[in-house]
Amino acid sequence: MDWKDELAVIIKEPIQQGRVSPYKANAPPKFNDPEYDSYQDSDLWDLPSAQLSLLDSPLSSSQVQIEAEDHSLLEFLSGFDLDSAINQVLGQVGFQKATKVKWNVSKVVEEPEFGPGVPVKTVYIVGESEPNAATSEDCCKWRNAKDCADLLLEVKPHNDRVGPLVVVGLLNDSIGN
Repeated sequence: MDWKDELAVIIKEPIQQGRVSPYKANAPPKFNDPEYDSYQDSDLWDLPSAQLSLLDSPLSSSQVQIEAEDHSLLEFLSGFDLDSAINQVLGQVGFQKATKVKWNVSKVVEEPEFGPGVPVKTVYIVGESEPNAATSEDCCKWRNAKDCADLLLEVKPHNDRVGPLVVVGLLNDSIGN
């Protein structure tokens, strides 16, 4: 089966445990429909993500360190350009290239095969930001799972919203605990 492979990153704050950094997603494009385009979306905060690209040479080494309990996951990931994907994701939240971050695979979520298009397989990885990493409040905010759940459950006009990667990658696990 063909999949669209995606990497979603949960960046944890090293100082205050339990806080992660979702970023402000870009607004959807206009549809050139005056009525539809007149509606103003509130800010959507989601986990940063990037599409995984296959490596030209699967034997090339990655500078990114990723650990996983399941060796088959590491084997699966070894075929992708993780360096580029993680640098792209870190750029979304305003971080510089992180060389000392140790990443752990949190989970892999496969969309069911239905509807148009190819299903998405999302690999969620978790890493702690470097202690001196600065972020821009314009593009990301440190939030804990409760803050994210409150945004999801108490939807009000013009309030911030959380995206699907936060729900699947963060909230589903915290609700289960």
